[in-house]
Amino acid sequence: MPDTTLSLQRRLFGLPPGADASTAISYRDATDRVATITDPAQLAELMQRASTSGDAMLLRAGLAHAYQCRWRDLVAAYGGQDVTDLLTAA
Repeated sequence: MPDTTLSLQRRLFGLPPGADASTAISYRDATDRVATITDPAQLAELMQRASTSGDAMLLRAGLAHAYQCRWRDLVAAYGGQDVTDLLTAA
C-alpha cells in the first residue's frame, strides 16, 4: 500500500491529531460497536444517527468499518472528497 494511501486512511479513519484521552476512549468504544455490524443497511442507519447527533467518533469508526468491508456506496455517502480519492486509488 502506498504511503499516501496509508496516510489518507489514518487521517480519515484514525484518531484526530492531538486527541485527548476522552476522545481516544470514545473512538475505541465506537470501533468496538461497529465491528460487529455485518449488514451495510444497519451501519448506514447507525452512521445517520451519528451524523445527526454530531457524534464524530462514531461516524469516523463507521466510515472506517464501511471502508474495510468494501461497502463503497456507504463510504462515498459519508466520506466526502477525500474518501472518493481513496476509493479511486484503491
